[in-house]
Amino acid sequence: MEIGSVAFIGVGNMGSRMAACVKQAGFDLRVHDANLQACESLVKSGVSVLSEAAESIQSDVIVLMVANDDQVKQVTRQIVQAGLRDTRFVADYLCIMSTVLPQTVKEVARELDKVEIRLIEAPVSGGMVKAEQGSLTLMLGGAEEDITAVNPVMKAMGSHLFYCGKLGSASVVKLINNMIGISNLYLVAEGFRMAQAYGVCCENLTRVLEVSTGRNFLTEDAQISAQQYAAWTQTEEVFLSASKIVQKDLHIAQDLARAVSVTLPVIAAVSGVVDATGDTDLERWRAVADYFTRAEQAEGNSSHG
Repeated sequence: MEIGSVAFIGVGNMGSRMAACVKQAGFDLRVHDANLQACESLVKSGVSVLSEAAESIQSDVIVLMVANDDQVKQVTRQIVQAGLRDTRFVADYLCIMSTVLPQTVKEVARELDKVEIRLIEAPVSGGMVKAEQGSLTLMLGGAEEDITAVNPVMKAMGSHLFYCGKLGSASVVKLINNMIGISNLYLVAEGFRMAQAYGVCCENLTRVLEVSTGRNFLTEDAQISAQQYAAWTQTEEVFLSASKIVQKDLHIAQDLARAVSVTLPVIAAVSGVVDATGDTDLERWRAVADYFTRAEQAEGNSSHG
């Protein structure tokens, strides 16, 4: 089948950027968010807003990018109830792009079976900068034929798509990725601040890290790293909202480990630090972003001199 319409539920810091890429790819996009203000930027670009999540049932593909497992389950129930009431307009596919437990993915699949909607899990990695660029990494789980069917929508949001296996597998991969990525996010900010305090050029630091054992997703390009920290700290509200999401992700990862009797002492310690995120972290991250902004401006001025 050819996908024409996409309903995107959850257009917060990440979702709004991802939905914009879907719109730019030419799909008929409808969005829904419990916070109507989150939809404003998309409305300006001609996107329709659904008054209820259940109305998404009339789109070919439904994308969920909500905050947590409970919201995923709640929205799924609303969609299924709508499909049972009126079988004339039922979506073909639902894609969970939120970070959730694999148990949640399997529970949602059983619920969707009632209205014959196929489920794909597609959690993402890359942060707000890559979400805006449409260059996220997508981890895909489910039946291969279903993933092939929704690939045009997925490619609108991501440049790196990886098939992880059956339903639930992509969630496990995503949570392990987040364990490592979130740890690096906090560590690199501390490293940059130490470098600044000693008068070491952070661009020089990243060049060394990128070809050494400290290599990670924030060392590939110093300017992109700065954009990541700037995106997180554009306002205190954005910073606190993003912090709550990564706190949640680390809690989920620990729940996942406990379910199979695996201990994660380092992640437990990191999670404690992340849970205590506050003004000091906001100031540190802003200082990192400001440093690179000033360095870029100075370079621009010297090139025009």
